[in-house]
Amino acid sequence: MVALTLACGLLGGAGRGPAEARADVFDLTLARFIKQPAAGGVADPAADPAALAGYRQLMSELGVALAPRFLMPADTLGYSGFQFDLDYSFTTIASGGCADPGTAAAPLHQDQCPWAFGVDGGRDGAGARTLSPGLLHTVSIHARKGIWLPLPSFEVGVGATKLLSSSLYTVEV
Repeated sequence: MVALTLACGLLGGAGRGPAEARADVFDLTLARFIKQPAAGGVADPAADPAALAGYRQLMSELGVALAPRFLMPADTLGYSGFQFDLDYSFTTIASGGCADPGTAAAPLHQDQCPWAFGVDGGRDGAGARTLSPGLLHTVSIHARKGIWLPLPSFEVGVGATKLLSSSLYTVEV
């Protein structure tokens, strides 16, 4: 029975061609911030101040979007308390007035539109690259539990945050 299931799975997968690899809208492509080095040279991200400023702005805005949100009460849960949270949030990013960095019609610098250079931006129906939207959407889940030990009461908690339209996530302990 297991051999028949395995054979059906292999034959079903063999009938399809290779799948096209696609990145989500907010999957990072940080190589666009580094200029191609001269023959035999070494790539130095700090050599281009505009690229370094754009990288810093991109990481700053991404850090704000993925940072933990402390939306918990100041009171303790007590040694028998539980708390479960499901949060949705959005953060605005600097992407207004930017054109596609792949076009020569409106050449941009990395410090003006870091999100146009730092993420894939998605694809339209024809496969052409599109710009990223002006909002980052995140979904978070958190759990806390009050614990009693011979010491003073304290709490432990865990959480995770997922950046929608991306494969990025954070884990909090």
